[in-house]
This record gives sequence, structure tokens and C-alpha cells, in this order.
Amino acid sequence: MPIRPENQARYPADWAAISKRIRFDRANGRCECDGRCARPLYHLAGDGRCVNVNGAPAVGTGSRVVLTVAHLDHTPENCADDNLKAMCQGCHLHYDREHHAETRARTRASTKQKHETALAKRYNDGWWDAAKYLGPHEAPSLIVESFVDRFKVQPRPWLAEMGVPSDL
Repeated sequence: MPIRPENQARYPADWAAISKRIRFDRANGRCECDGRCARPLYHLAGDGRCVNVNGAPAVGTGSRVVLTVAHLDHTPENCADDNLKAMCQGCHLHYDREHHAETRARTRASTKQKHETALAKRYNDGWWDAAKYLGPHEAPSLIVESFVDRFKVQPRPWLAEMGVPSDL
């Protein structure tokens, strides 16, 4: 799987060689997943390993298999052999499902906080246009009330000119 630019520094300089050794020398080009990914068991062969082979059609989807290397503890700095497994993209995505959900939730919360902080700053600076981001269907008084409640700001006197009640 591609390494995100912000995580590039977390991988060792010889990551390409480590990855190639795990995928092709140790795993012989075949997914090493033994069911830990929680995919349906039909993808496992008689030896208990996933049947998917690098470059071949994937079981279940028919897409071309891309063998990746998964960090079992989700820590790129830990490149010990017992922490690495060659996995097809399907098993890797399923194995990392909870980790991806946690990362997604953290990113969304951080983005929402940054967005709300920027809106509050704009409002406090007198930028009425920032209020429209709360929803164009809301009445101005509801927008101001929402800002007052959410950001503990005081409504501006000039809002009265726009028909916004001053008792908010």
C-alpha cells in the first residue's frame, strides 16, 4: 500500500528492500494472512493461508492481487520480521479496518475543530459571511444563536440592523 507523505519519515531508509524480502523471499509472492483479517474463510487454502498470489486475479473480486506488507502492530518504525506479514490488498485493508476507522475519526474531529475555530475567529472579527457556513437555510438569528452558544461570543451591535434580535 502506498505510504502517505506525512508517514514517510517513520519508515527505515531500506524499507523497499525489507518489503521485497518479506513479500517475495519469505512469502514466495503469496499472501501470508491466516484469517486474522476476519475476511470470509473461503479465501483460505487448505494450509490455512490466503490463496491470493501477487499479480494473479484475487479470489472473490477478480482484481489483480498486489502483495503488500502489513505492520501487525500498526507501527511503521517496528520492522521486526515477526511484526511484518505479506498480505494481499484485500486482507491488508480488512486487517487495518479498525485502525483506519480510528484514524478517520481523529482526522474528522481535528478538521471539524479547525473549521469551527476559523468560523469563530471570522465571526469575532465581524465577518458576517462566516455565519452562512452554518447553513444557508437557517435564519440569521438562529445562526447567531448557534455561534453564541458554540463559541461563547457576543453578538455584534450591527446585527440589529440586519433584523437579528439583540437579546441573544
